[in-house]
Amino acid sequence: MSRPFPSWLVVMCSLSCAGGGAAPAPADHVVVVDDQGAMRRISDETMTAHFPAQRERVWPALMAAYADLGIQPTEADETNGVFANKGFVFPPRLLDRPTTYYFDCGGGLSTFSSSGRLLVSVESHLTPARQGETIVVTQVVGHLRSNAGTSTNVLDCASRGRLEEYLRKSILLKLTQTR
Repeated sequence: MSRPFPSWLVVMCSLSCAGGGAAPAPADHVVVVDDQGAMRRISDETMTAHFPAQRERVWPALMAAYADLGIQPTEADETNGVFANKGFVFPPRLLDRPTTYYFDCGGGLSTFSSSGRLLVSVESHLTPARQGETIVVTQVVGHLRSNAGTSTNVLDCASRGRLEEYLRKSILLKLTQTR
């Protein structure tokens, strides 16, 4: 009496026996799903947001949103639509949330929390889109550094997308308040 192949074996064989070809493009990662739909990020550190306003209105809202977070720019170029701070020392708590709410350092936050600091690079670029719209692309990258001063004690930290989402919501709120 023959026994049928287990279904998992059939699936594994069909995947491994499939013909070659180009590798599939990486899928978007869903960061936040809210009442407006899914917000997507193309990479782990970048979020793109669309705003129904001219760039001249979005720029002051962006600056105010960053100021609310205590992030002052090291570069603020309104003409080219660039806001950046590439050496922001992230506080232990921001908006009453711990650092781990915003960043994943692979478990390293507890290791360095008392003897290190999280240096964050935040950068937003504004570009006009369709008539009356502005696109804001924000990139957030963190590096946890030991206070011991050695360059070997650095951990890369991935943004969880929450800082970017806060900025998006804050900009949108500020735009609706200034109509």
